[in-house]
Amino acid sequence: MSSPIRLERTDLPLAPDDLDGVRDWLMAAVRTEVKLRGTPHPRIVLVGDGFVETLDLDRLSRVDPGADAGATFQRLRQRPGVRRALMVLVGRGDDADRDERFAILFEERTVAGEGVRRWWLAMLPYDKDPESGLGIPDAWQLSRGETSSLADLPAFLIAIAAPPTTARAATVLEPVPPVADLSVRYGELDEDTPPPSTALRLVELASGMVVPALLAGDLRGALVVRFSGRAWEVWQLPGGGPVTVEELVRYVANHREPAADAIALVQVAIRPEDEPPQPGVQVIAECGSEIAETWSPLTFPEGPDGRPQIDDVLLRGPDPVPEGGLWLGVRNAVELELISPLVGEA
Repeated sequence: MSSPIRLERTDLPLAPDDLDGVRDWLMAAVRTEVKLRGTPHPRIVLVGDGFVETLDLDRLSRVDPGADAGATFQRLRQRPGVRRALMVLVGRGDDADRDERFAILFEERTVAGEGVRRWWLAMLPYDKDPESGLGIPDAWQLSRGETSSLADLPAFLIAIAAPPTTARAATVLEPVPPVADLSVRYGELDEDTPPPSTALRLVELASGMVVPALLAGDLRGALVVRFSGRAWEVWQLPGGGPVTVEELVRYVANHREPAADAIALVQVAIRPEDEPPQPGVQVIAECGSEIAETWSPLTFPEGPDGRPQIDDVLLRGPDPVPEGGLWLGVRNAVELELISPLVGEA
């Protein structure tokens, strides 16, 4: 049994005709996914004037397992307004003695005025850290320009560029604002605990409230701790969607009444400057026109499936909120549809 699947649309932060810019933007996003998740997120990416539309291929395989990814890609790239069509895929090497993994970025475009299809390919080899399970990406390997010959493509990409005539495309619904599947716990501080009035105090409160549960696996993903007076909320954000964590934090900060006066993001992350990747718990707090941040590198004494451990905490700040703001009072760049509002009291 098959079900239709809906595109998700967000804003494009650069010009669609910027040939290398769009590719570099996606390559940076895929590299970050590999670092944090240990694997890229397979998807179709459609680029037009001011927008990006995304079709989740993992979800497609669940809701419509008989749909062909190549036929779906070819149909979607013909959508009105689409200027560029790309795919993010996961590849494995042919050597049985080596566990080779690749993130793949593939683009097909028709050159205006020529009517000729051209293809471009980039591959990102990566390993998995046996201790943390996170990805260790190598350098991107780019094809030598574009090709207009199917024979130059690997067999698995020929199936995308020229799917069999019998292949069935998925039924795809028109895009809607991104769905934010957010869940939240809420409560109030006890009488002996004052609400946070500085960014440093917010870091302490937020860390104490959620970091132990994050390390134990009781909470997962990125967490937002929101304060309005003595009332607090802990939001668990979804991962792998088209909306950035920053936009989700702004949504939590500014779309609830009464207004938030303090907000913190708590997540397991990898800093771009750390090579090889070093996972850690990052806490970023905004309160009283200040920002403070802590970074706590994680160790895995019991292996990647065991409970991680914090041995050190590094503090940066407090510093003034940058011009234009960070989260509090900053308008969302995208509109969200909330499908999981308040779900229970902690």
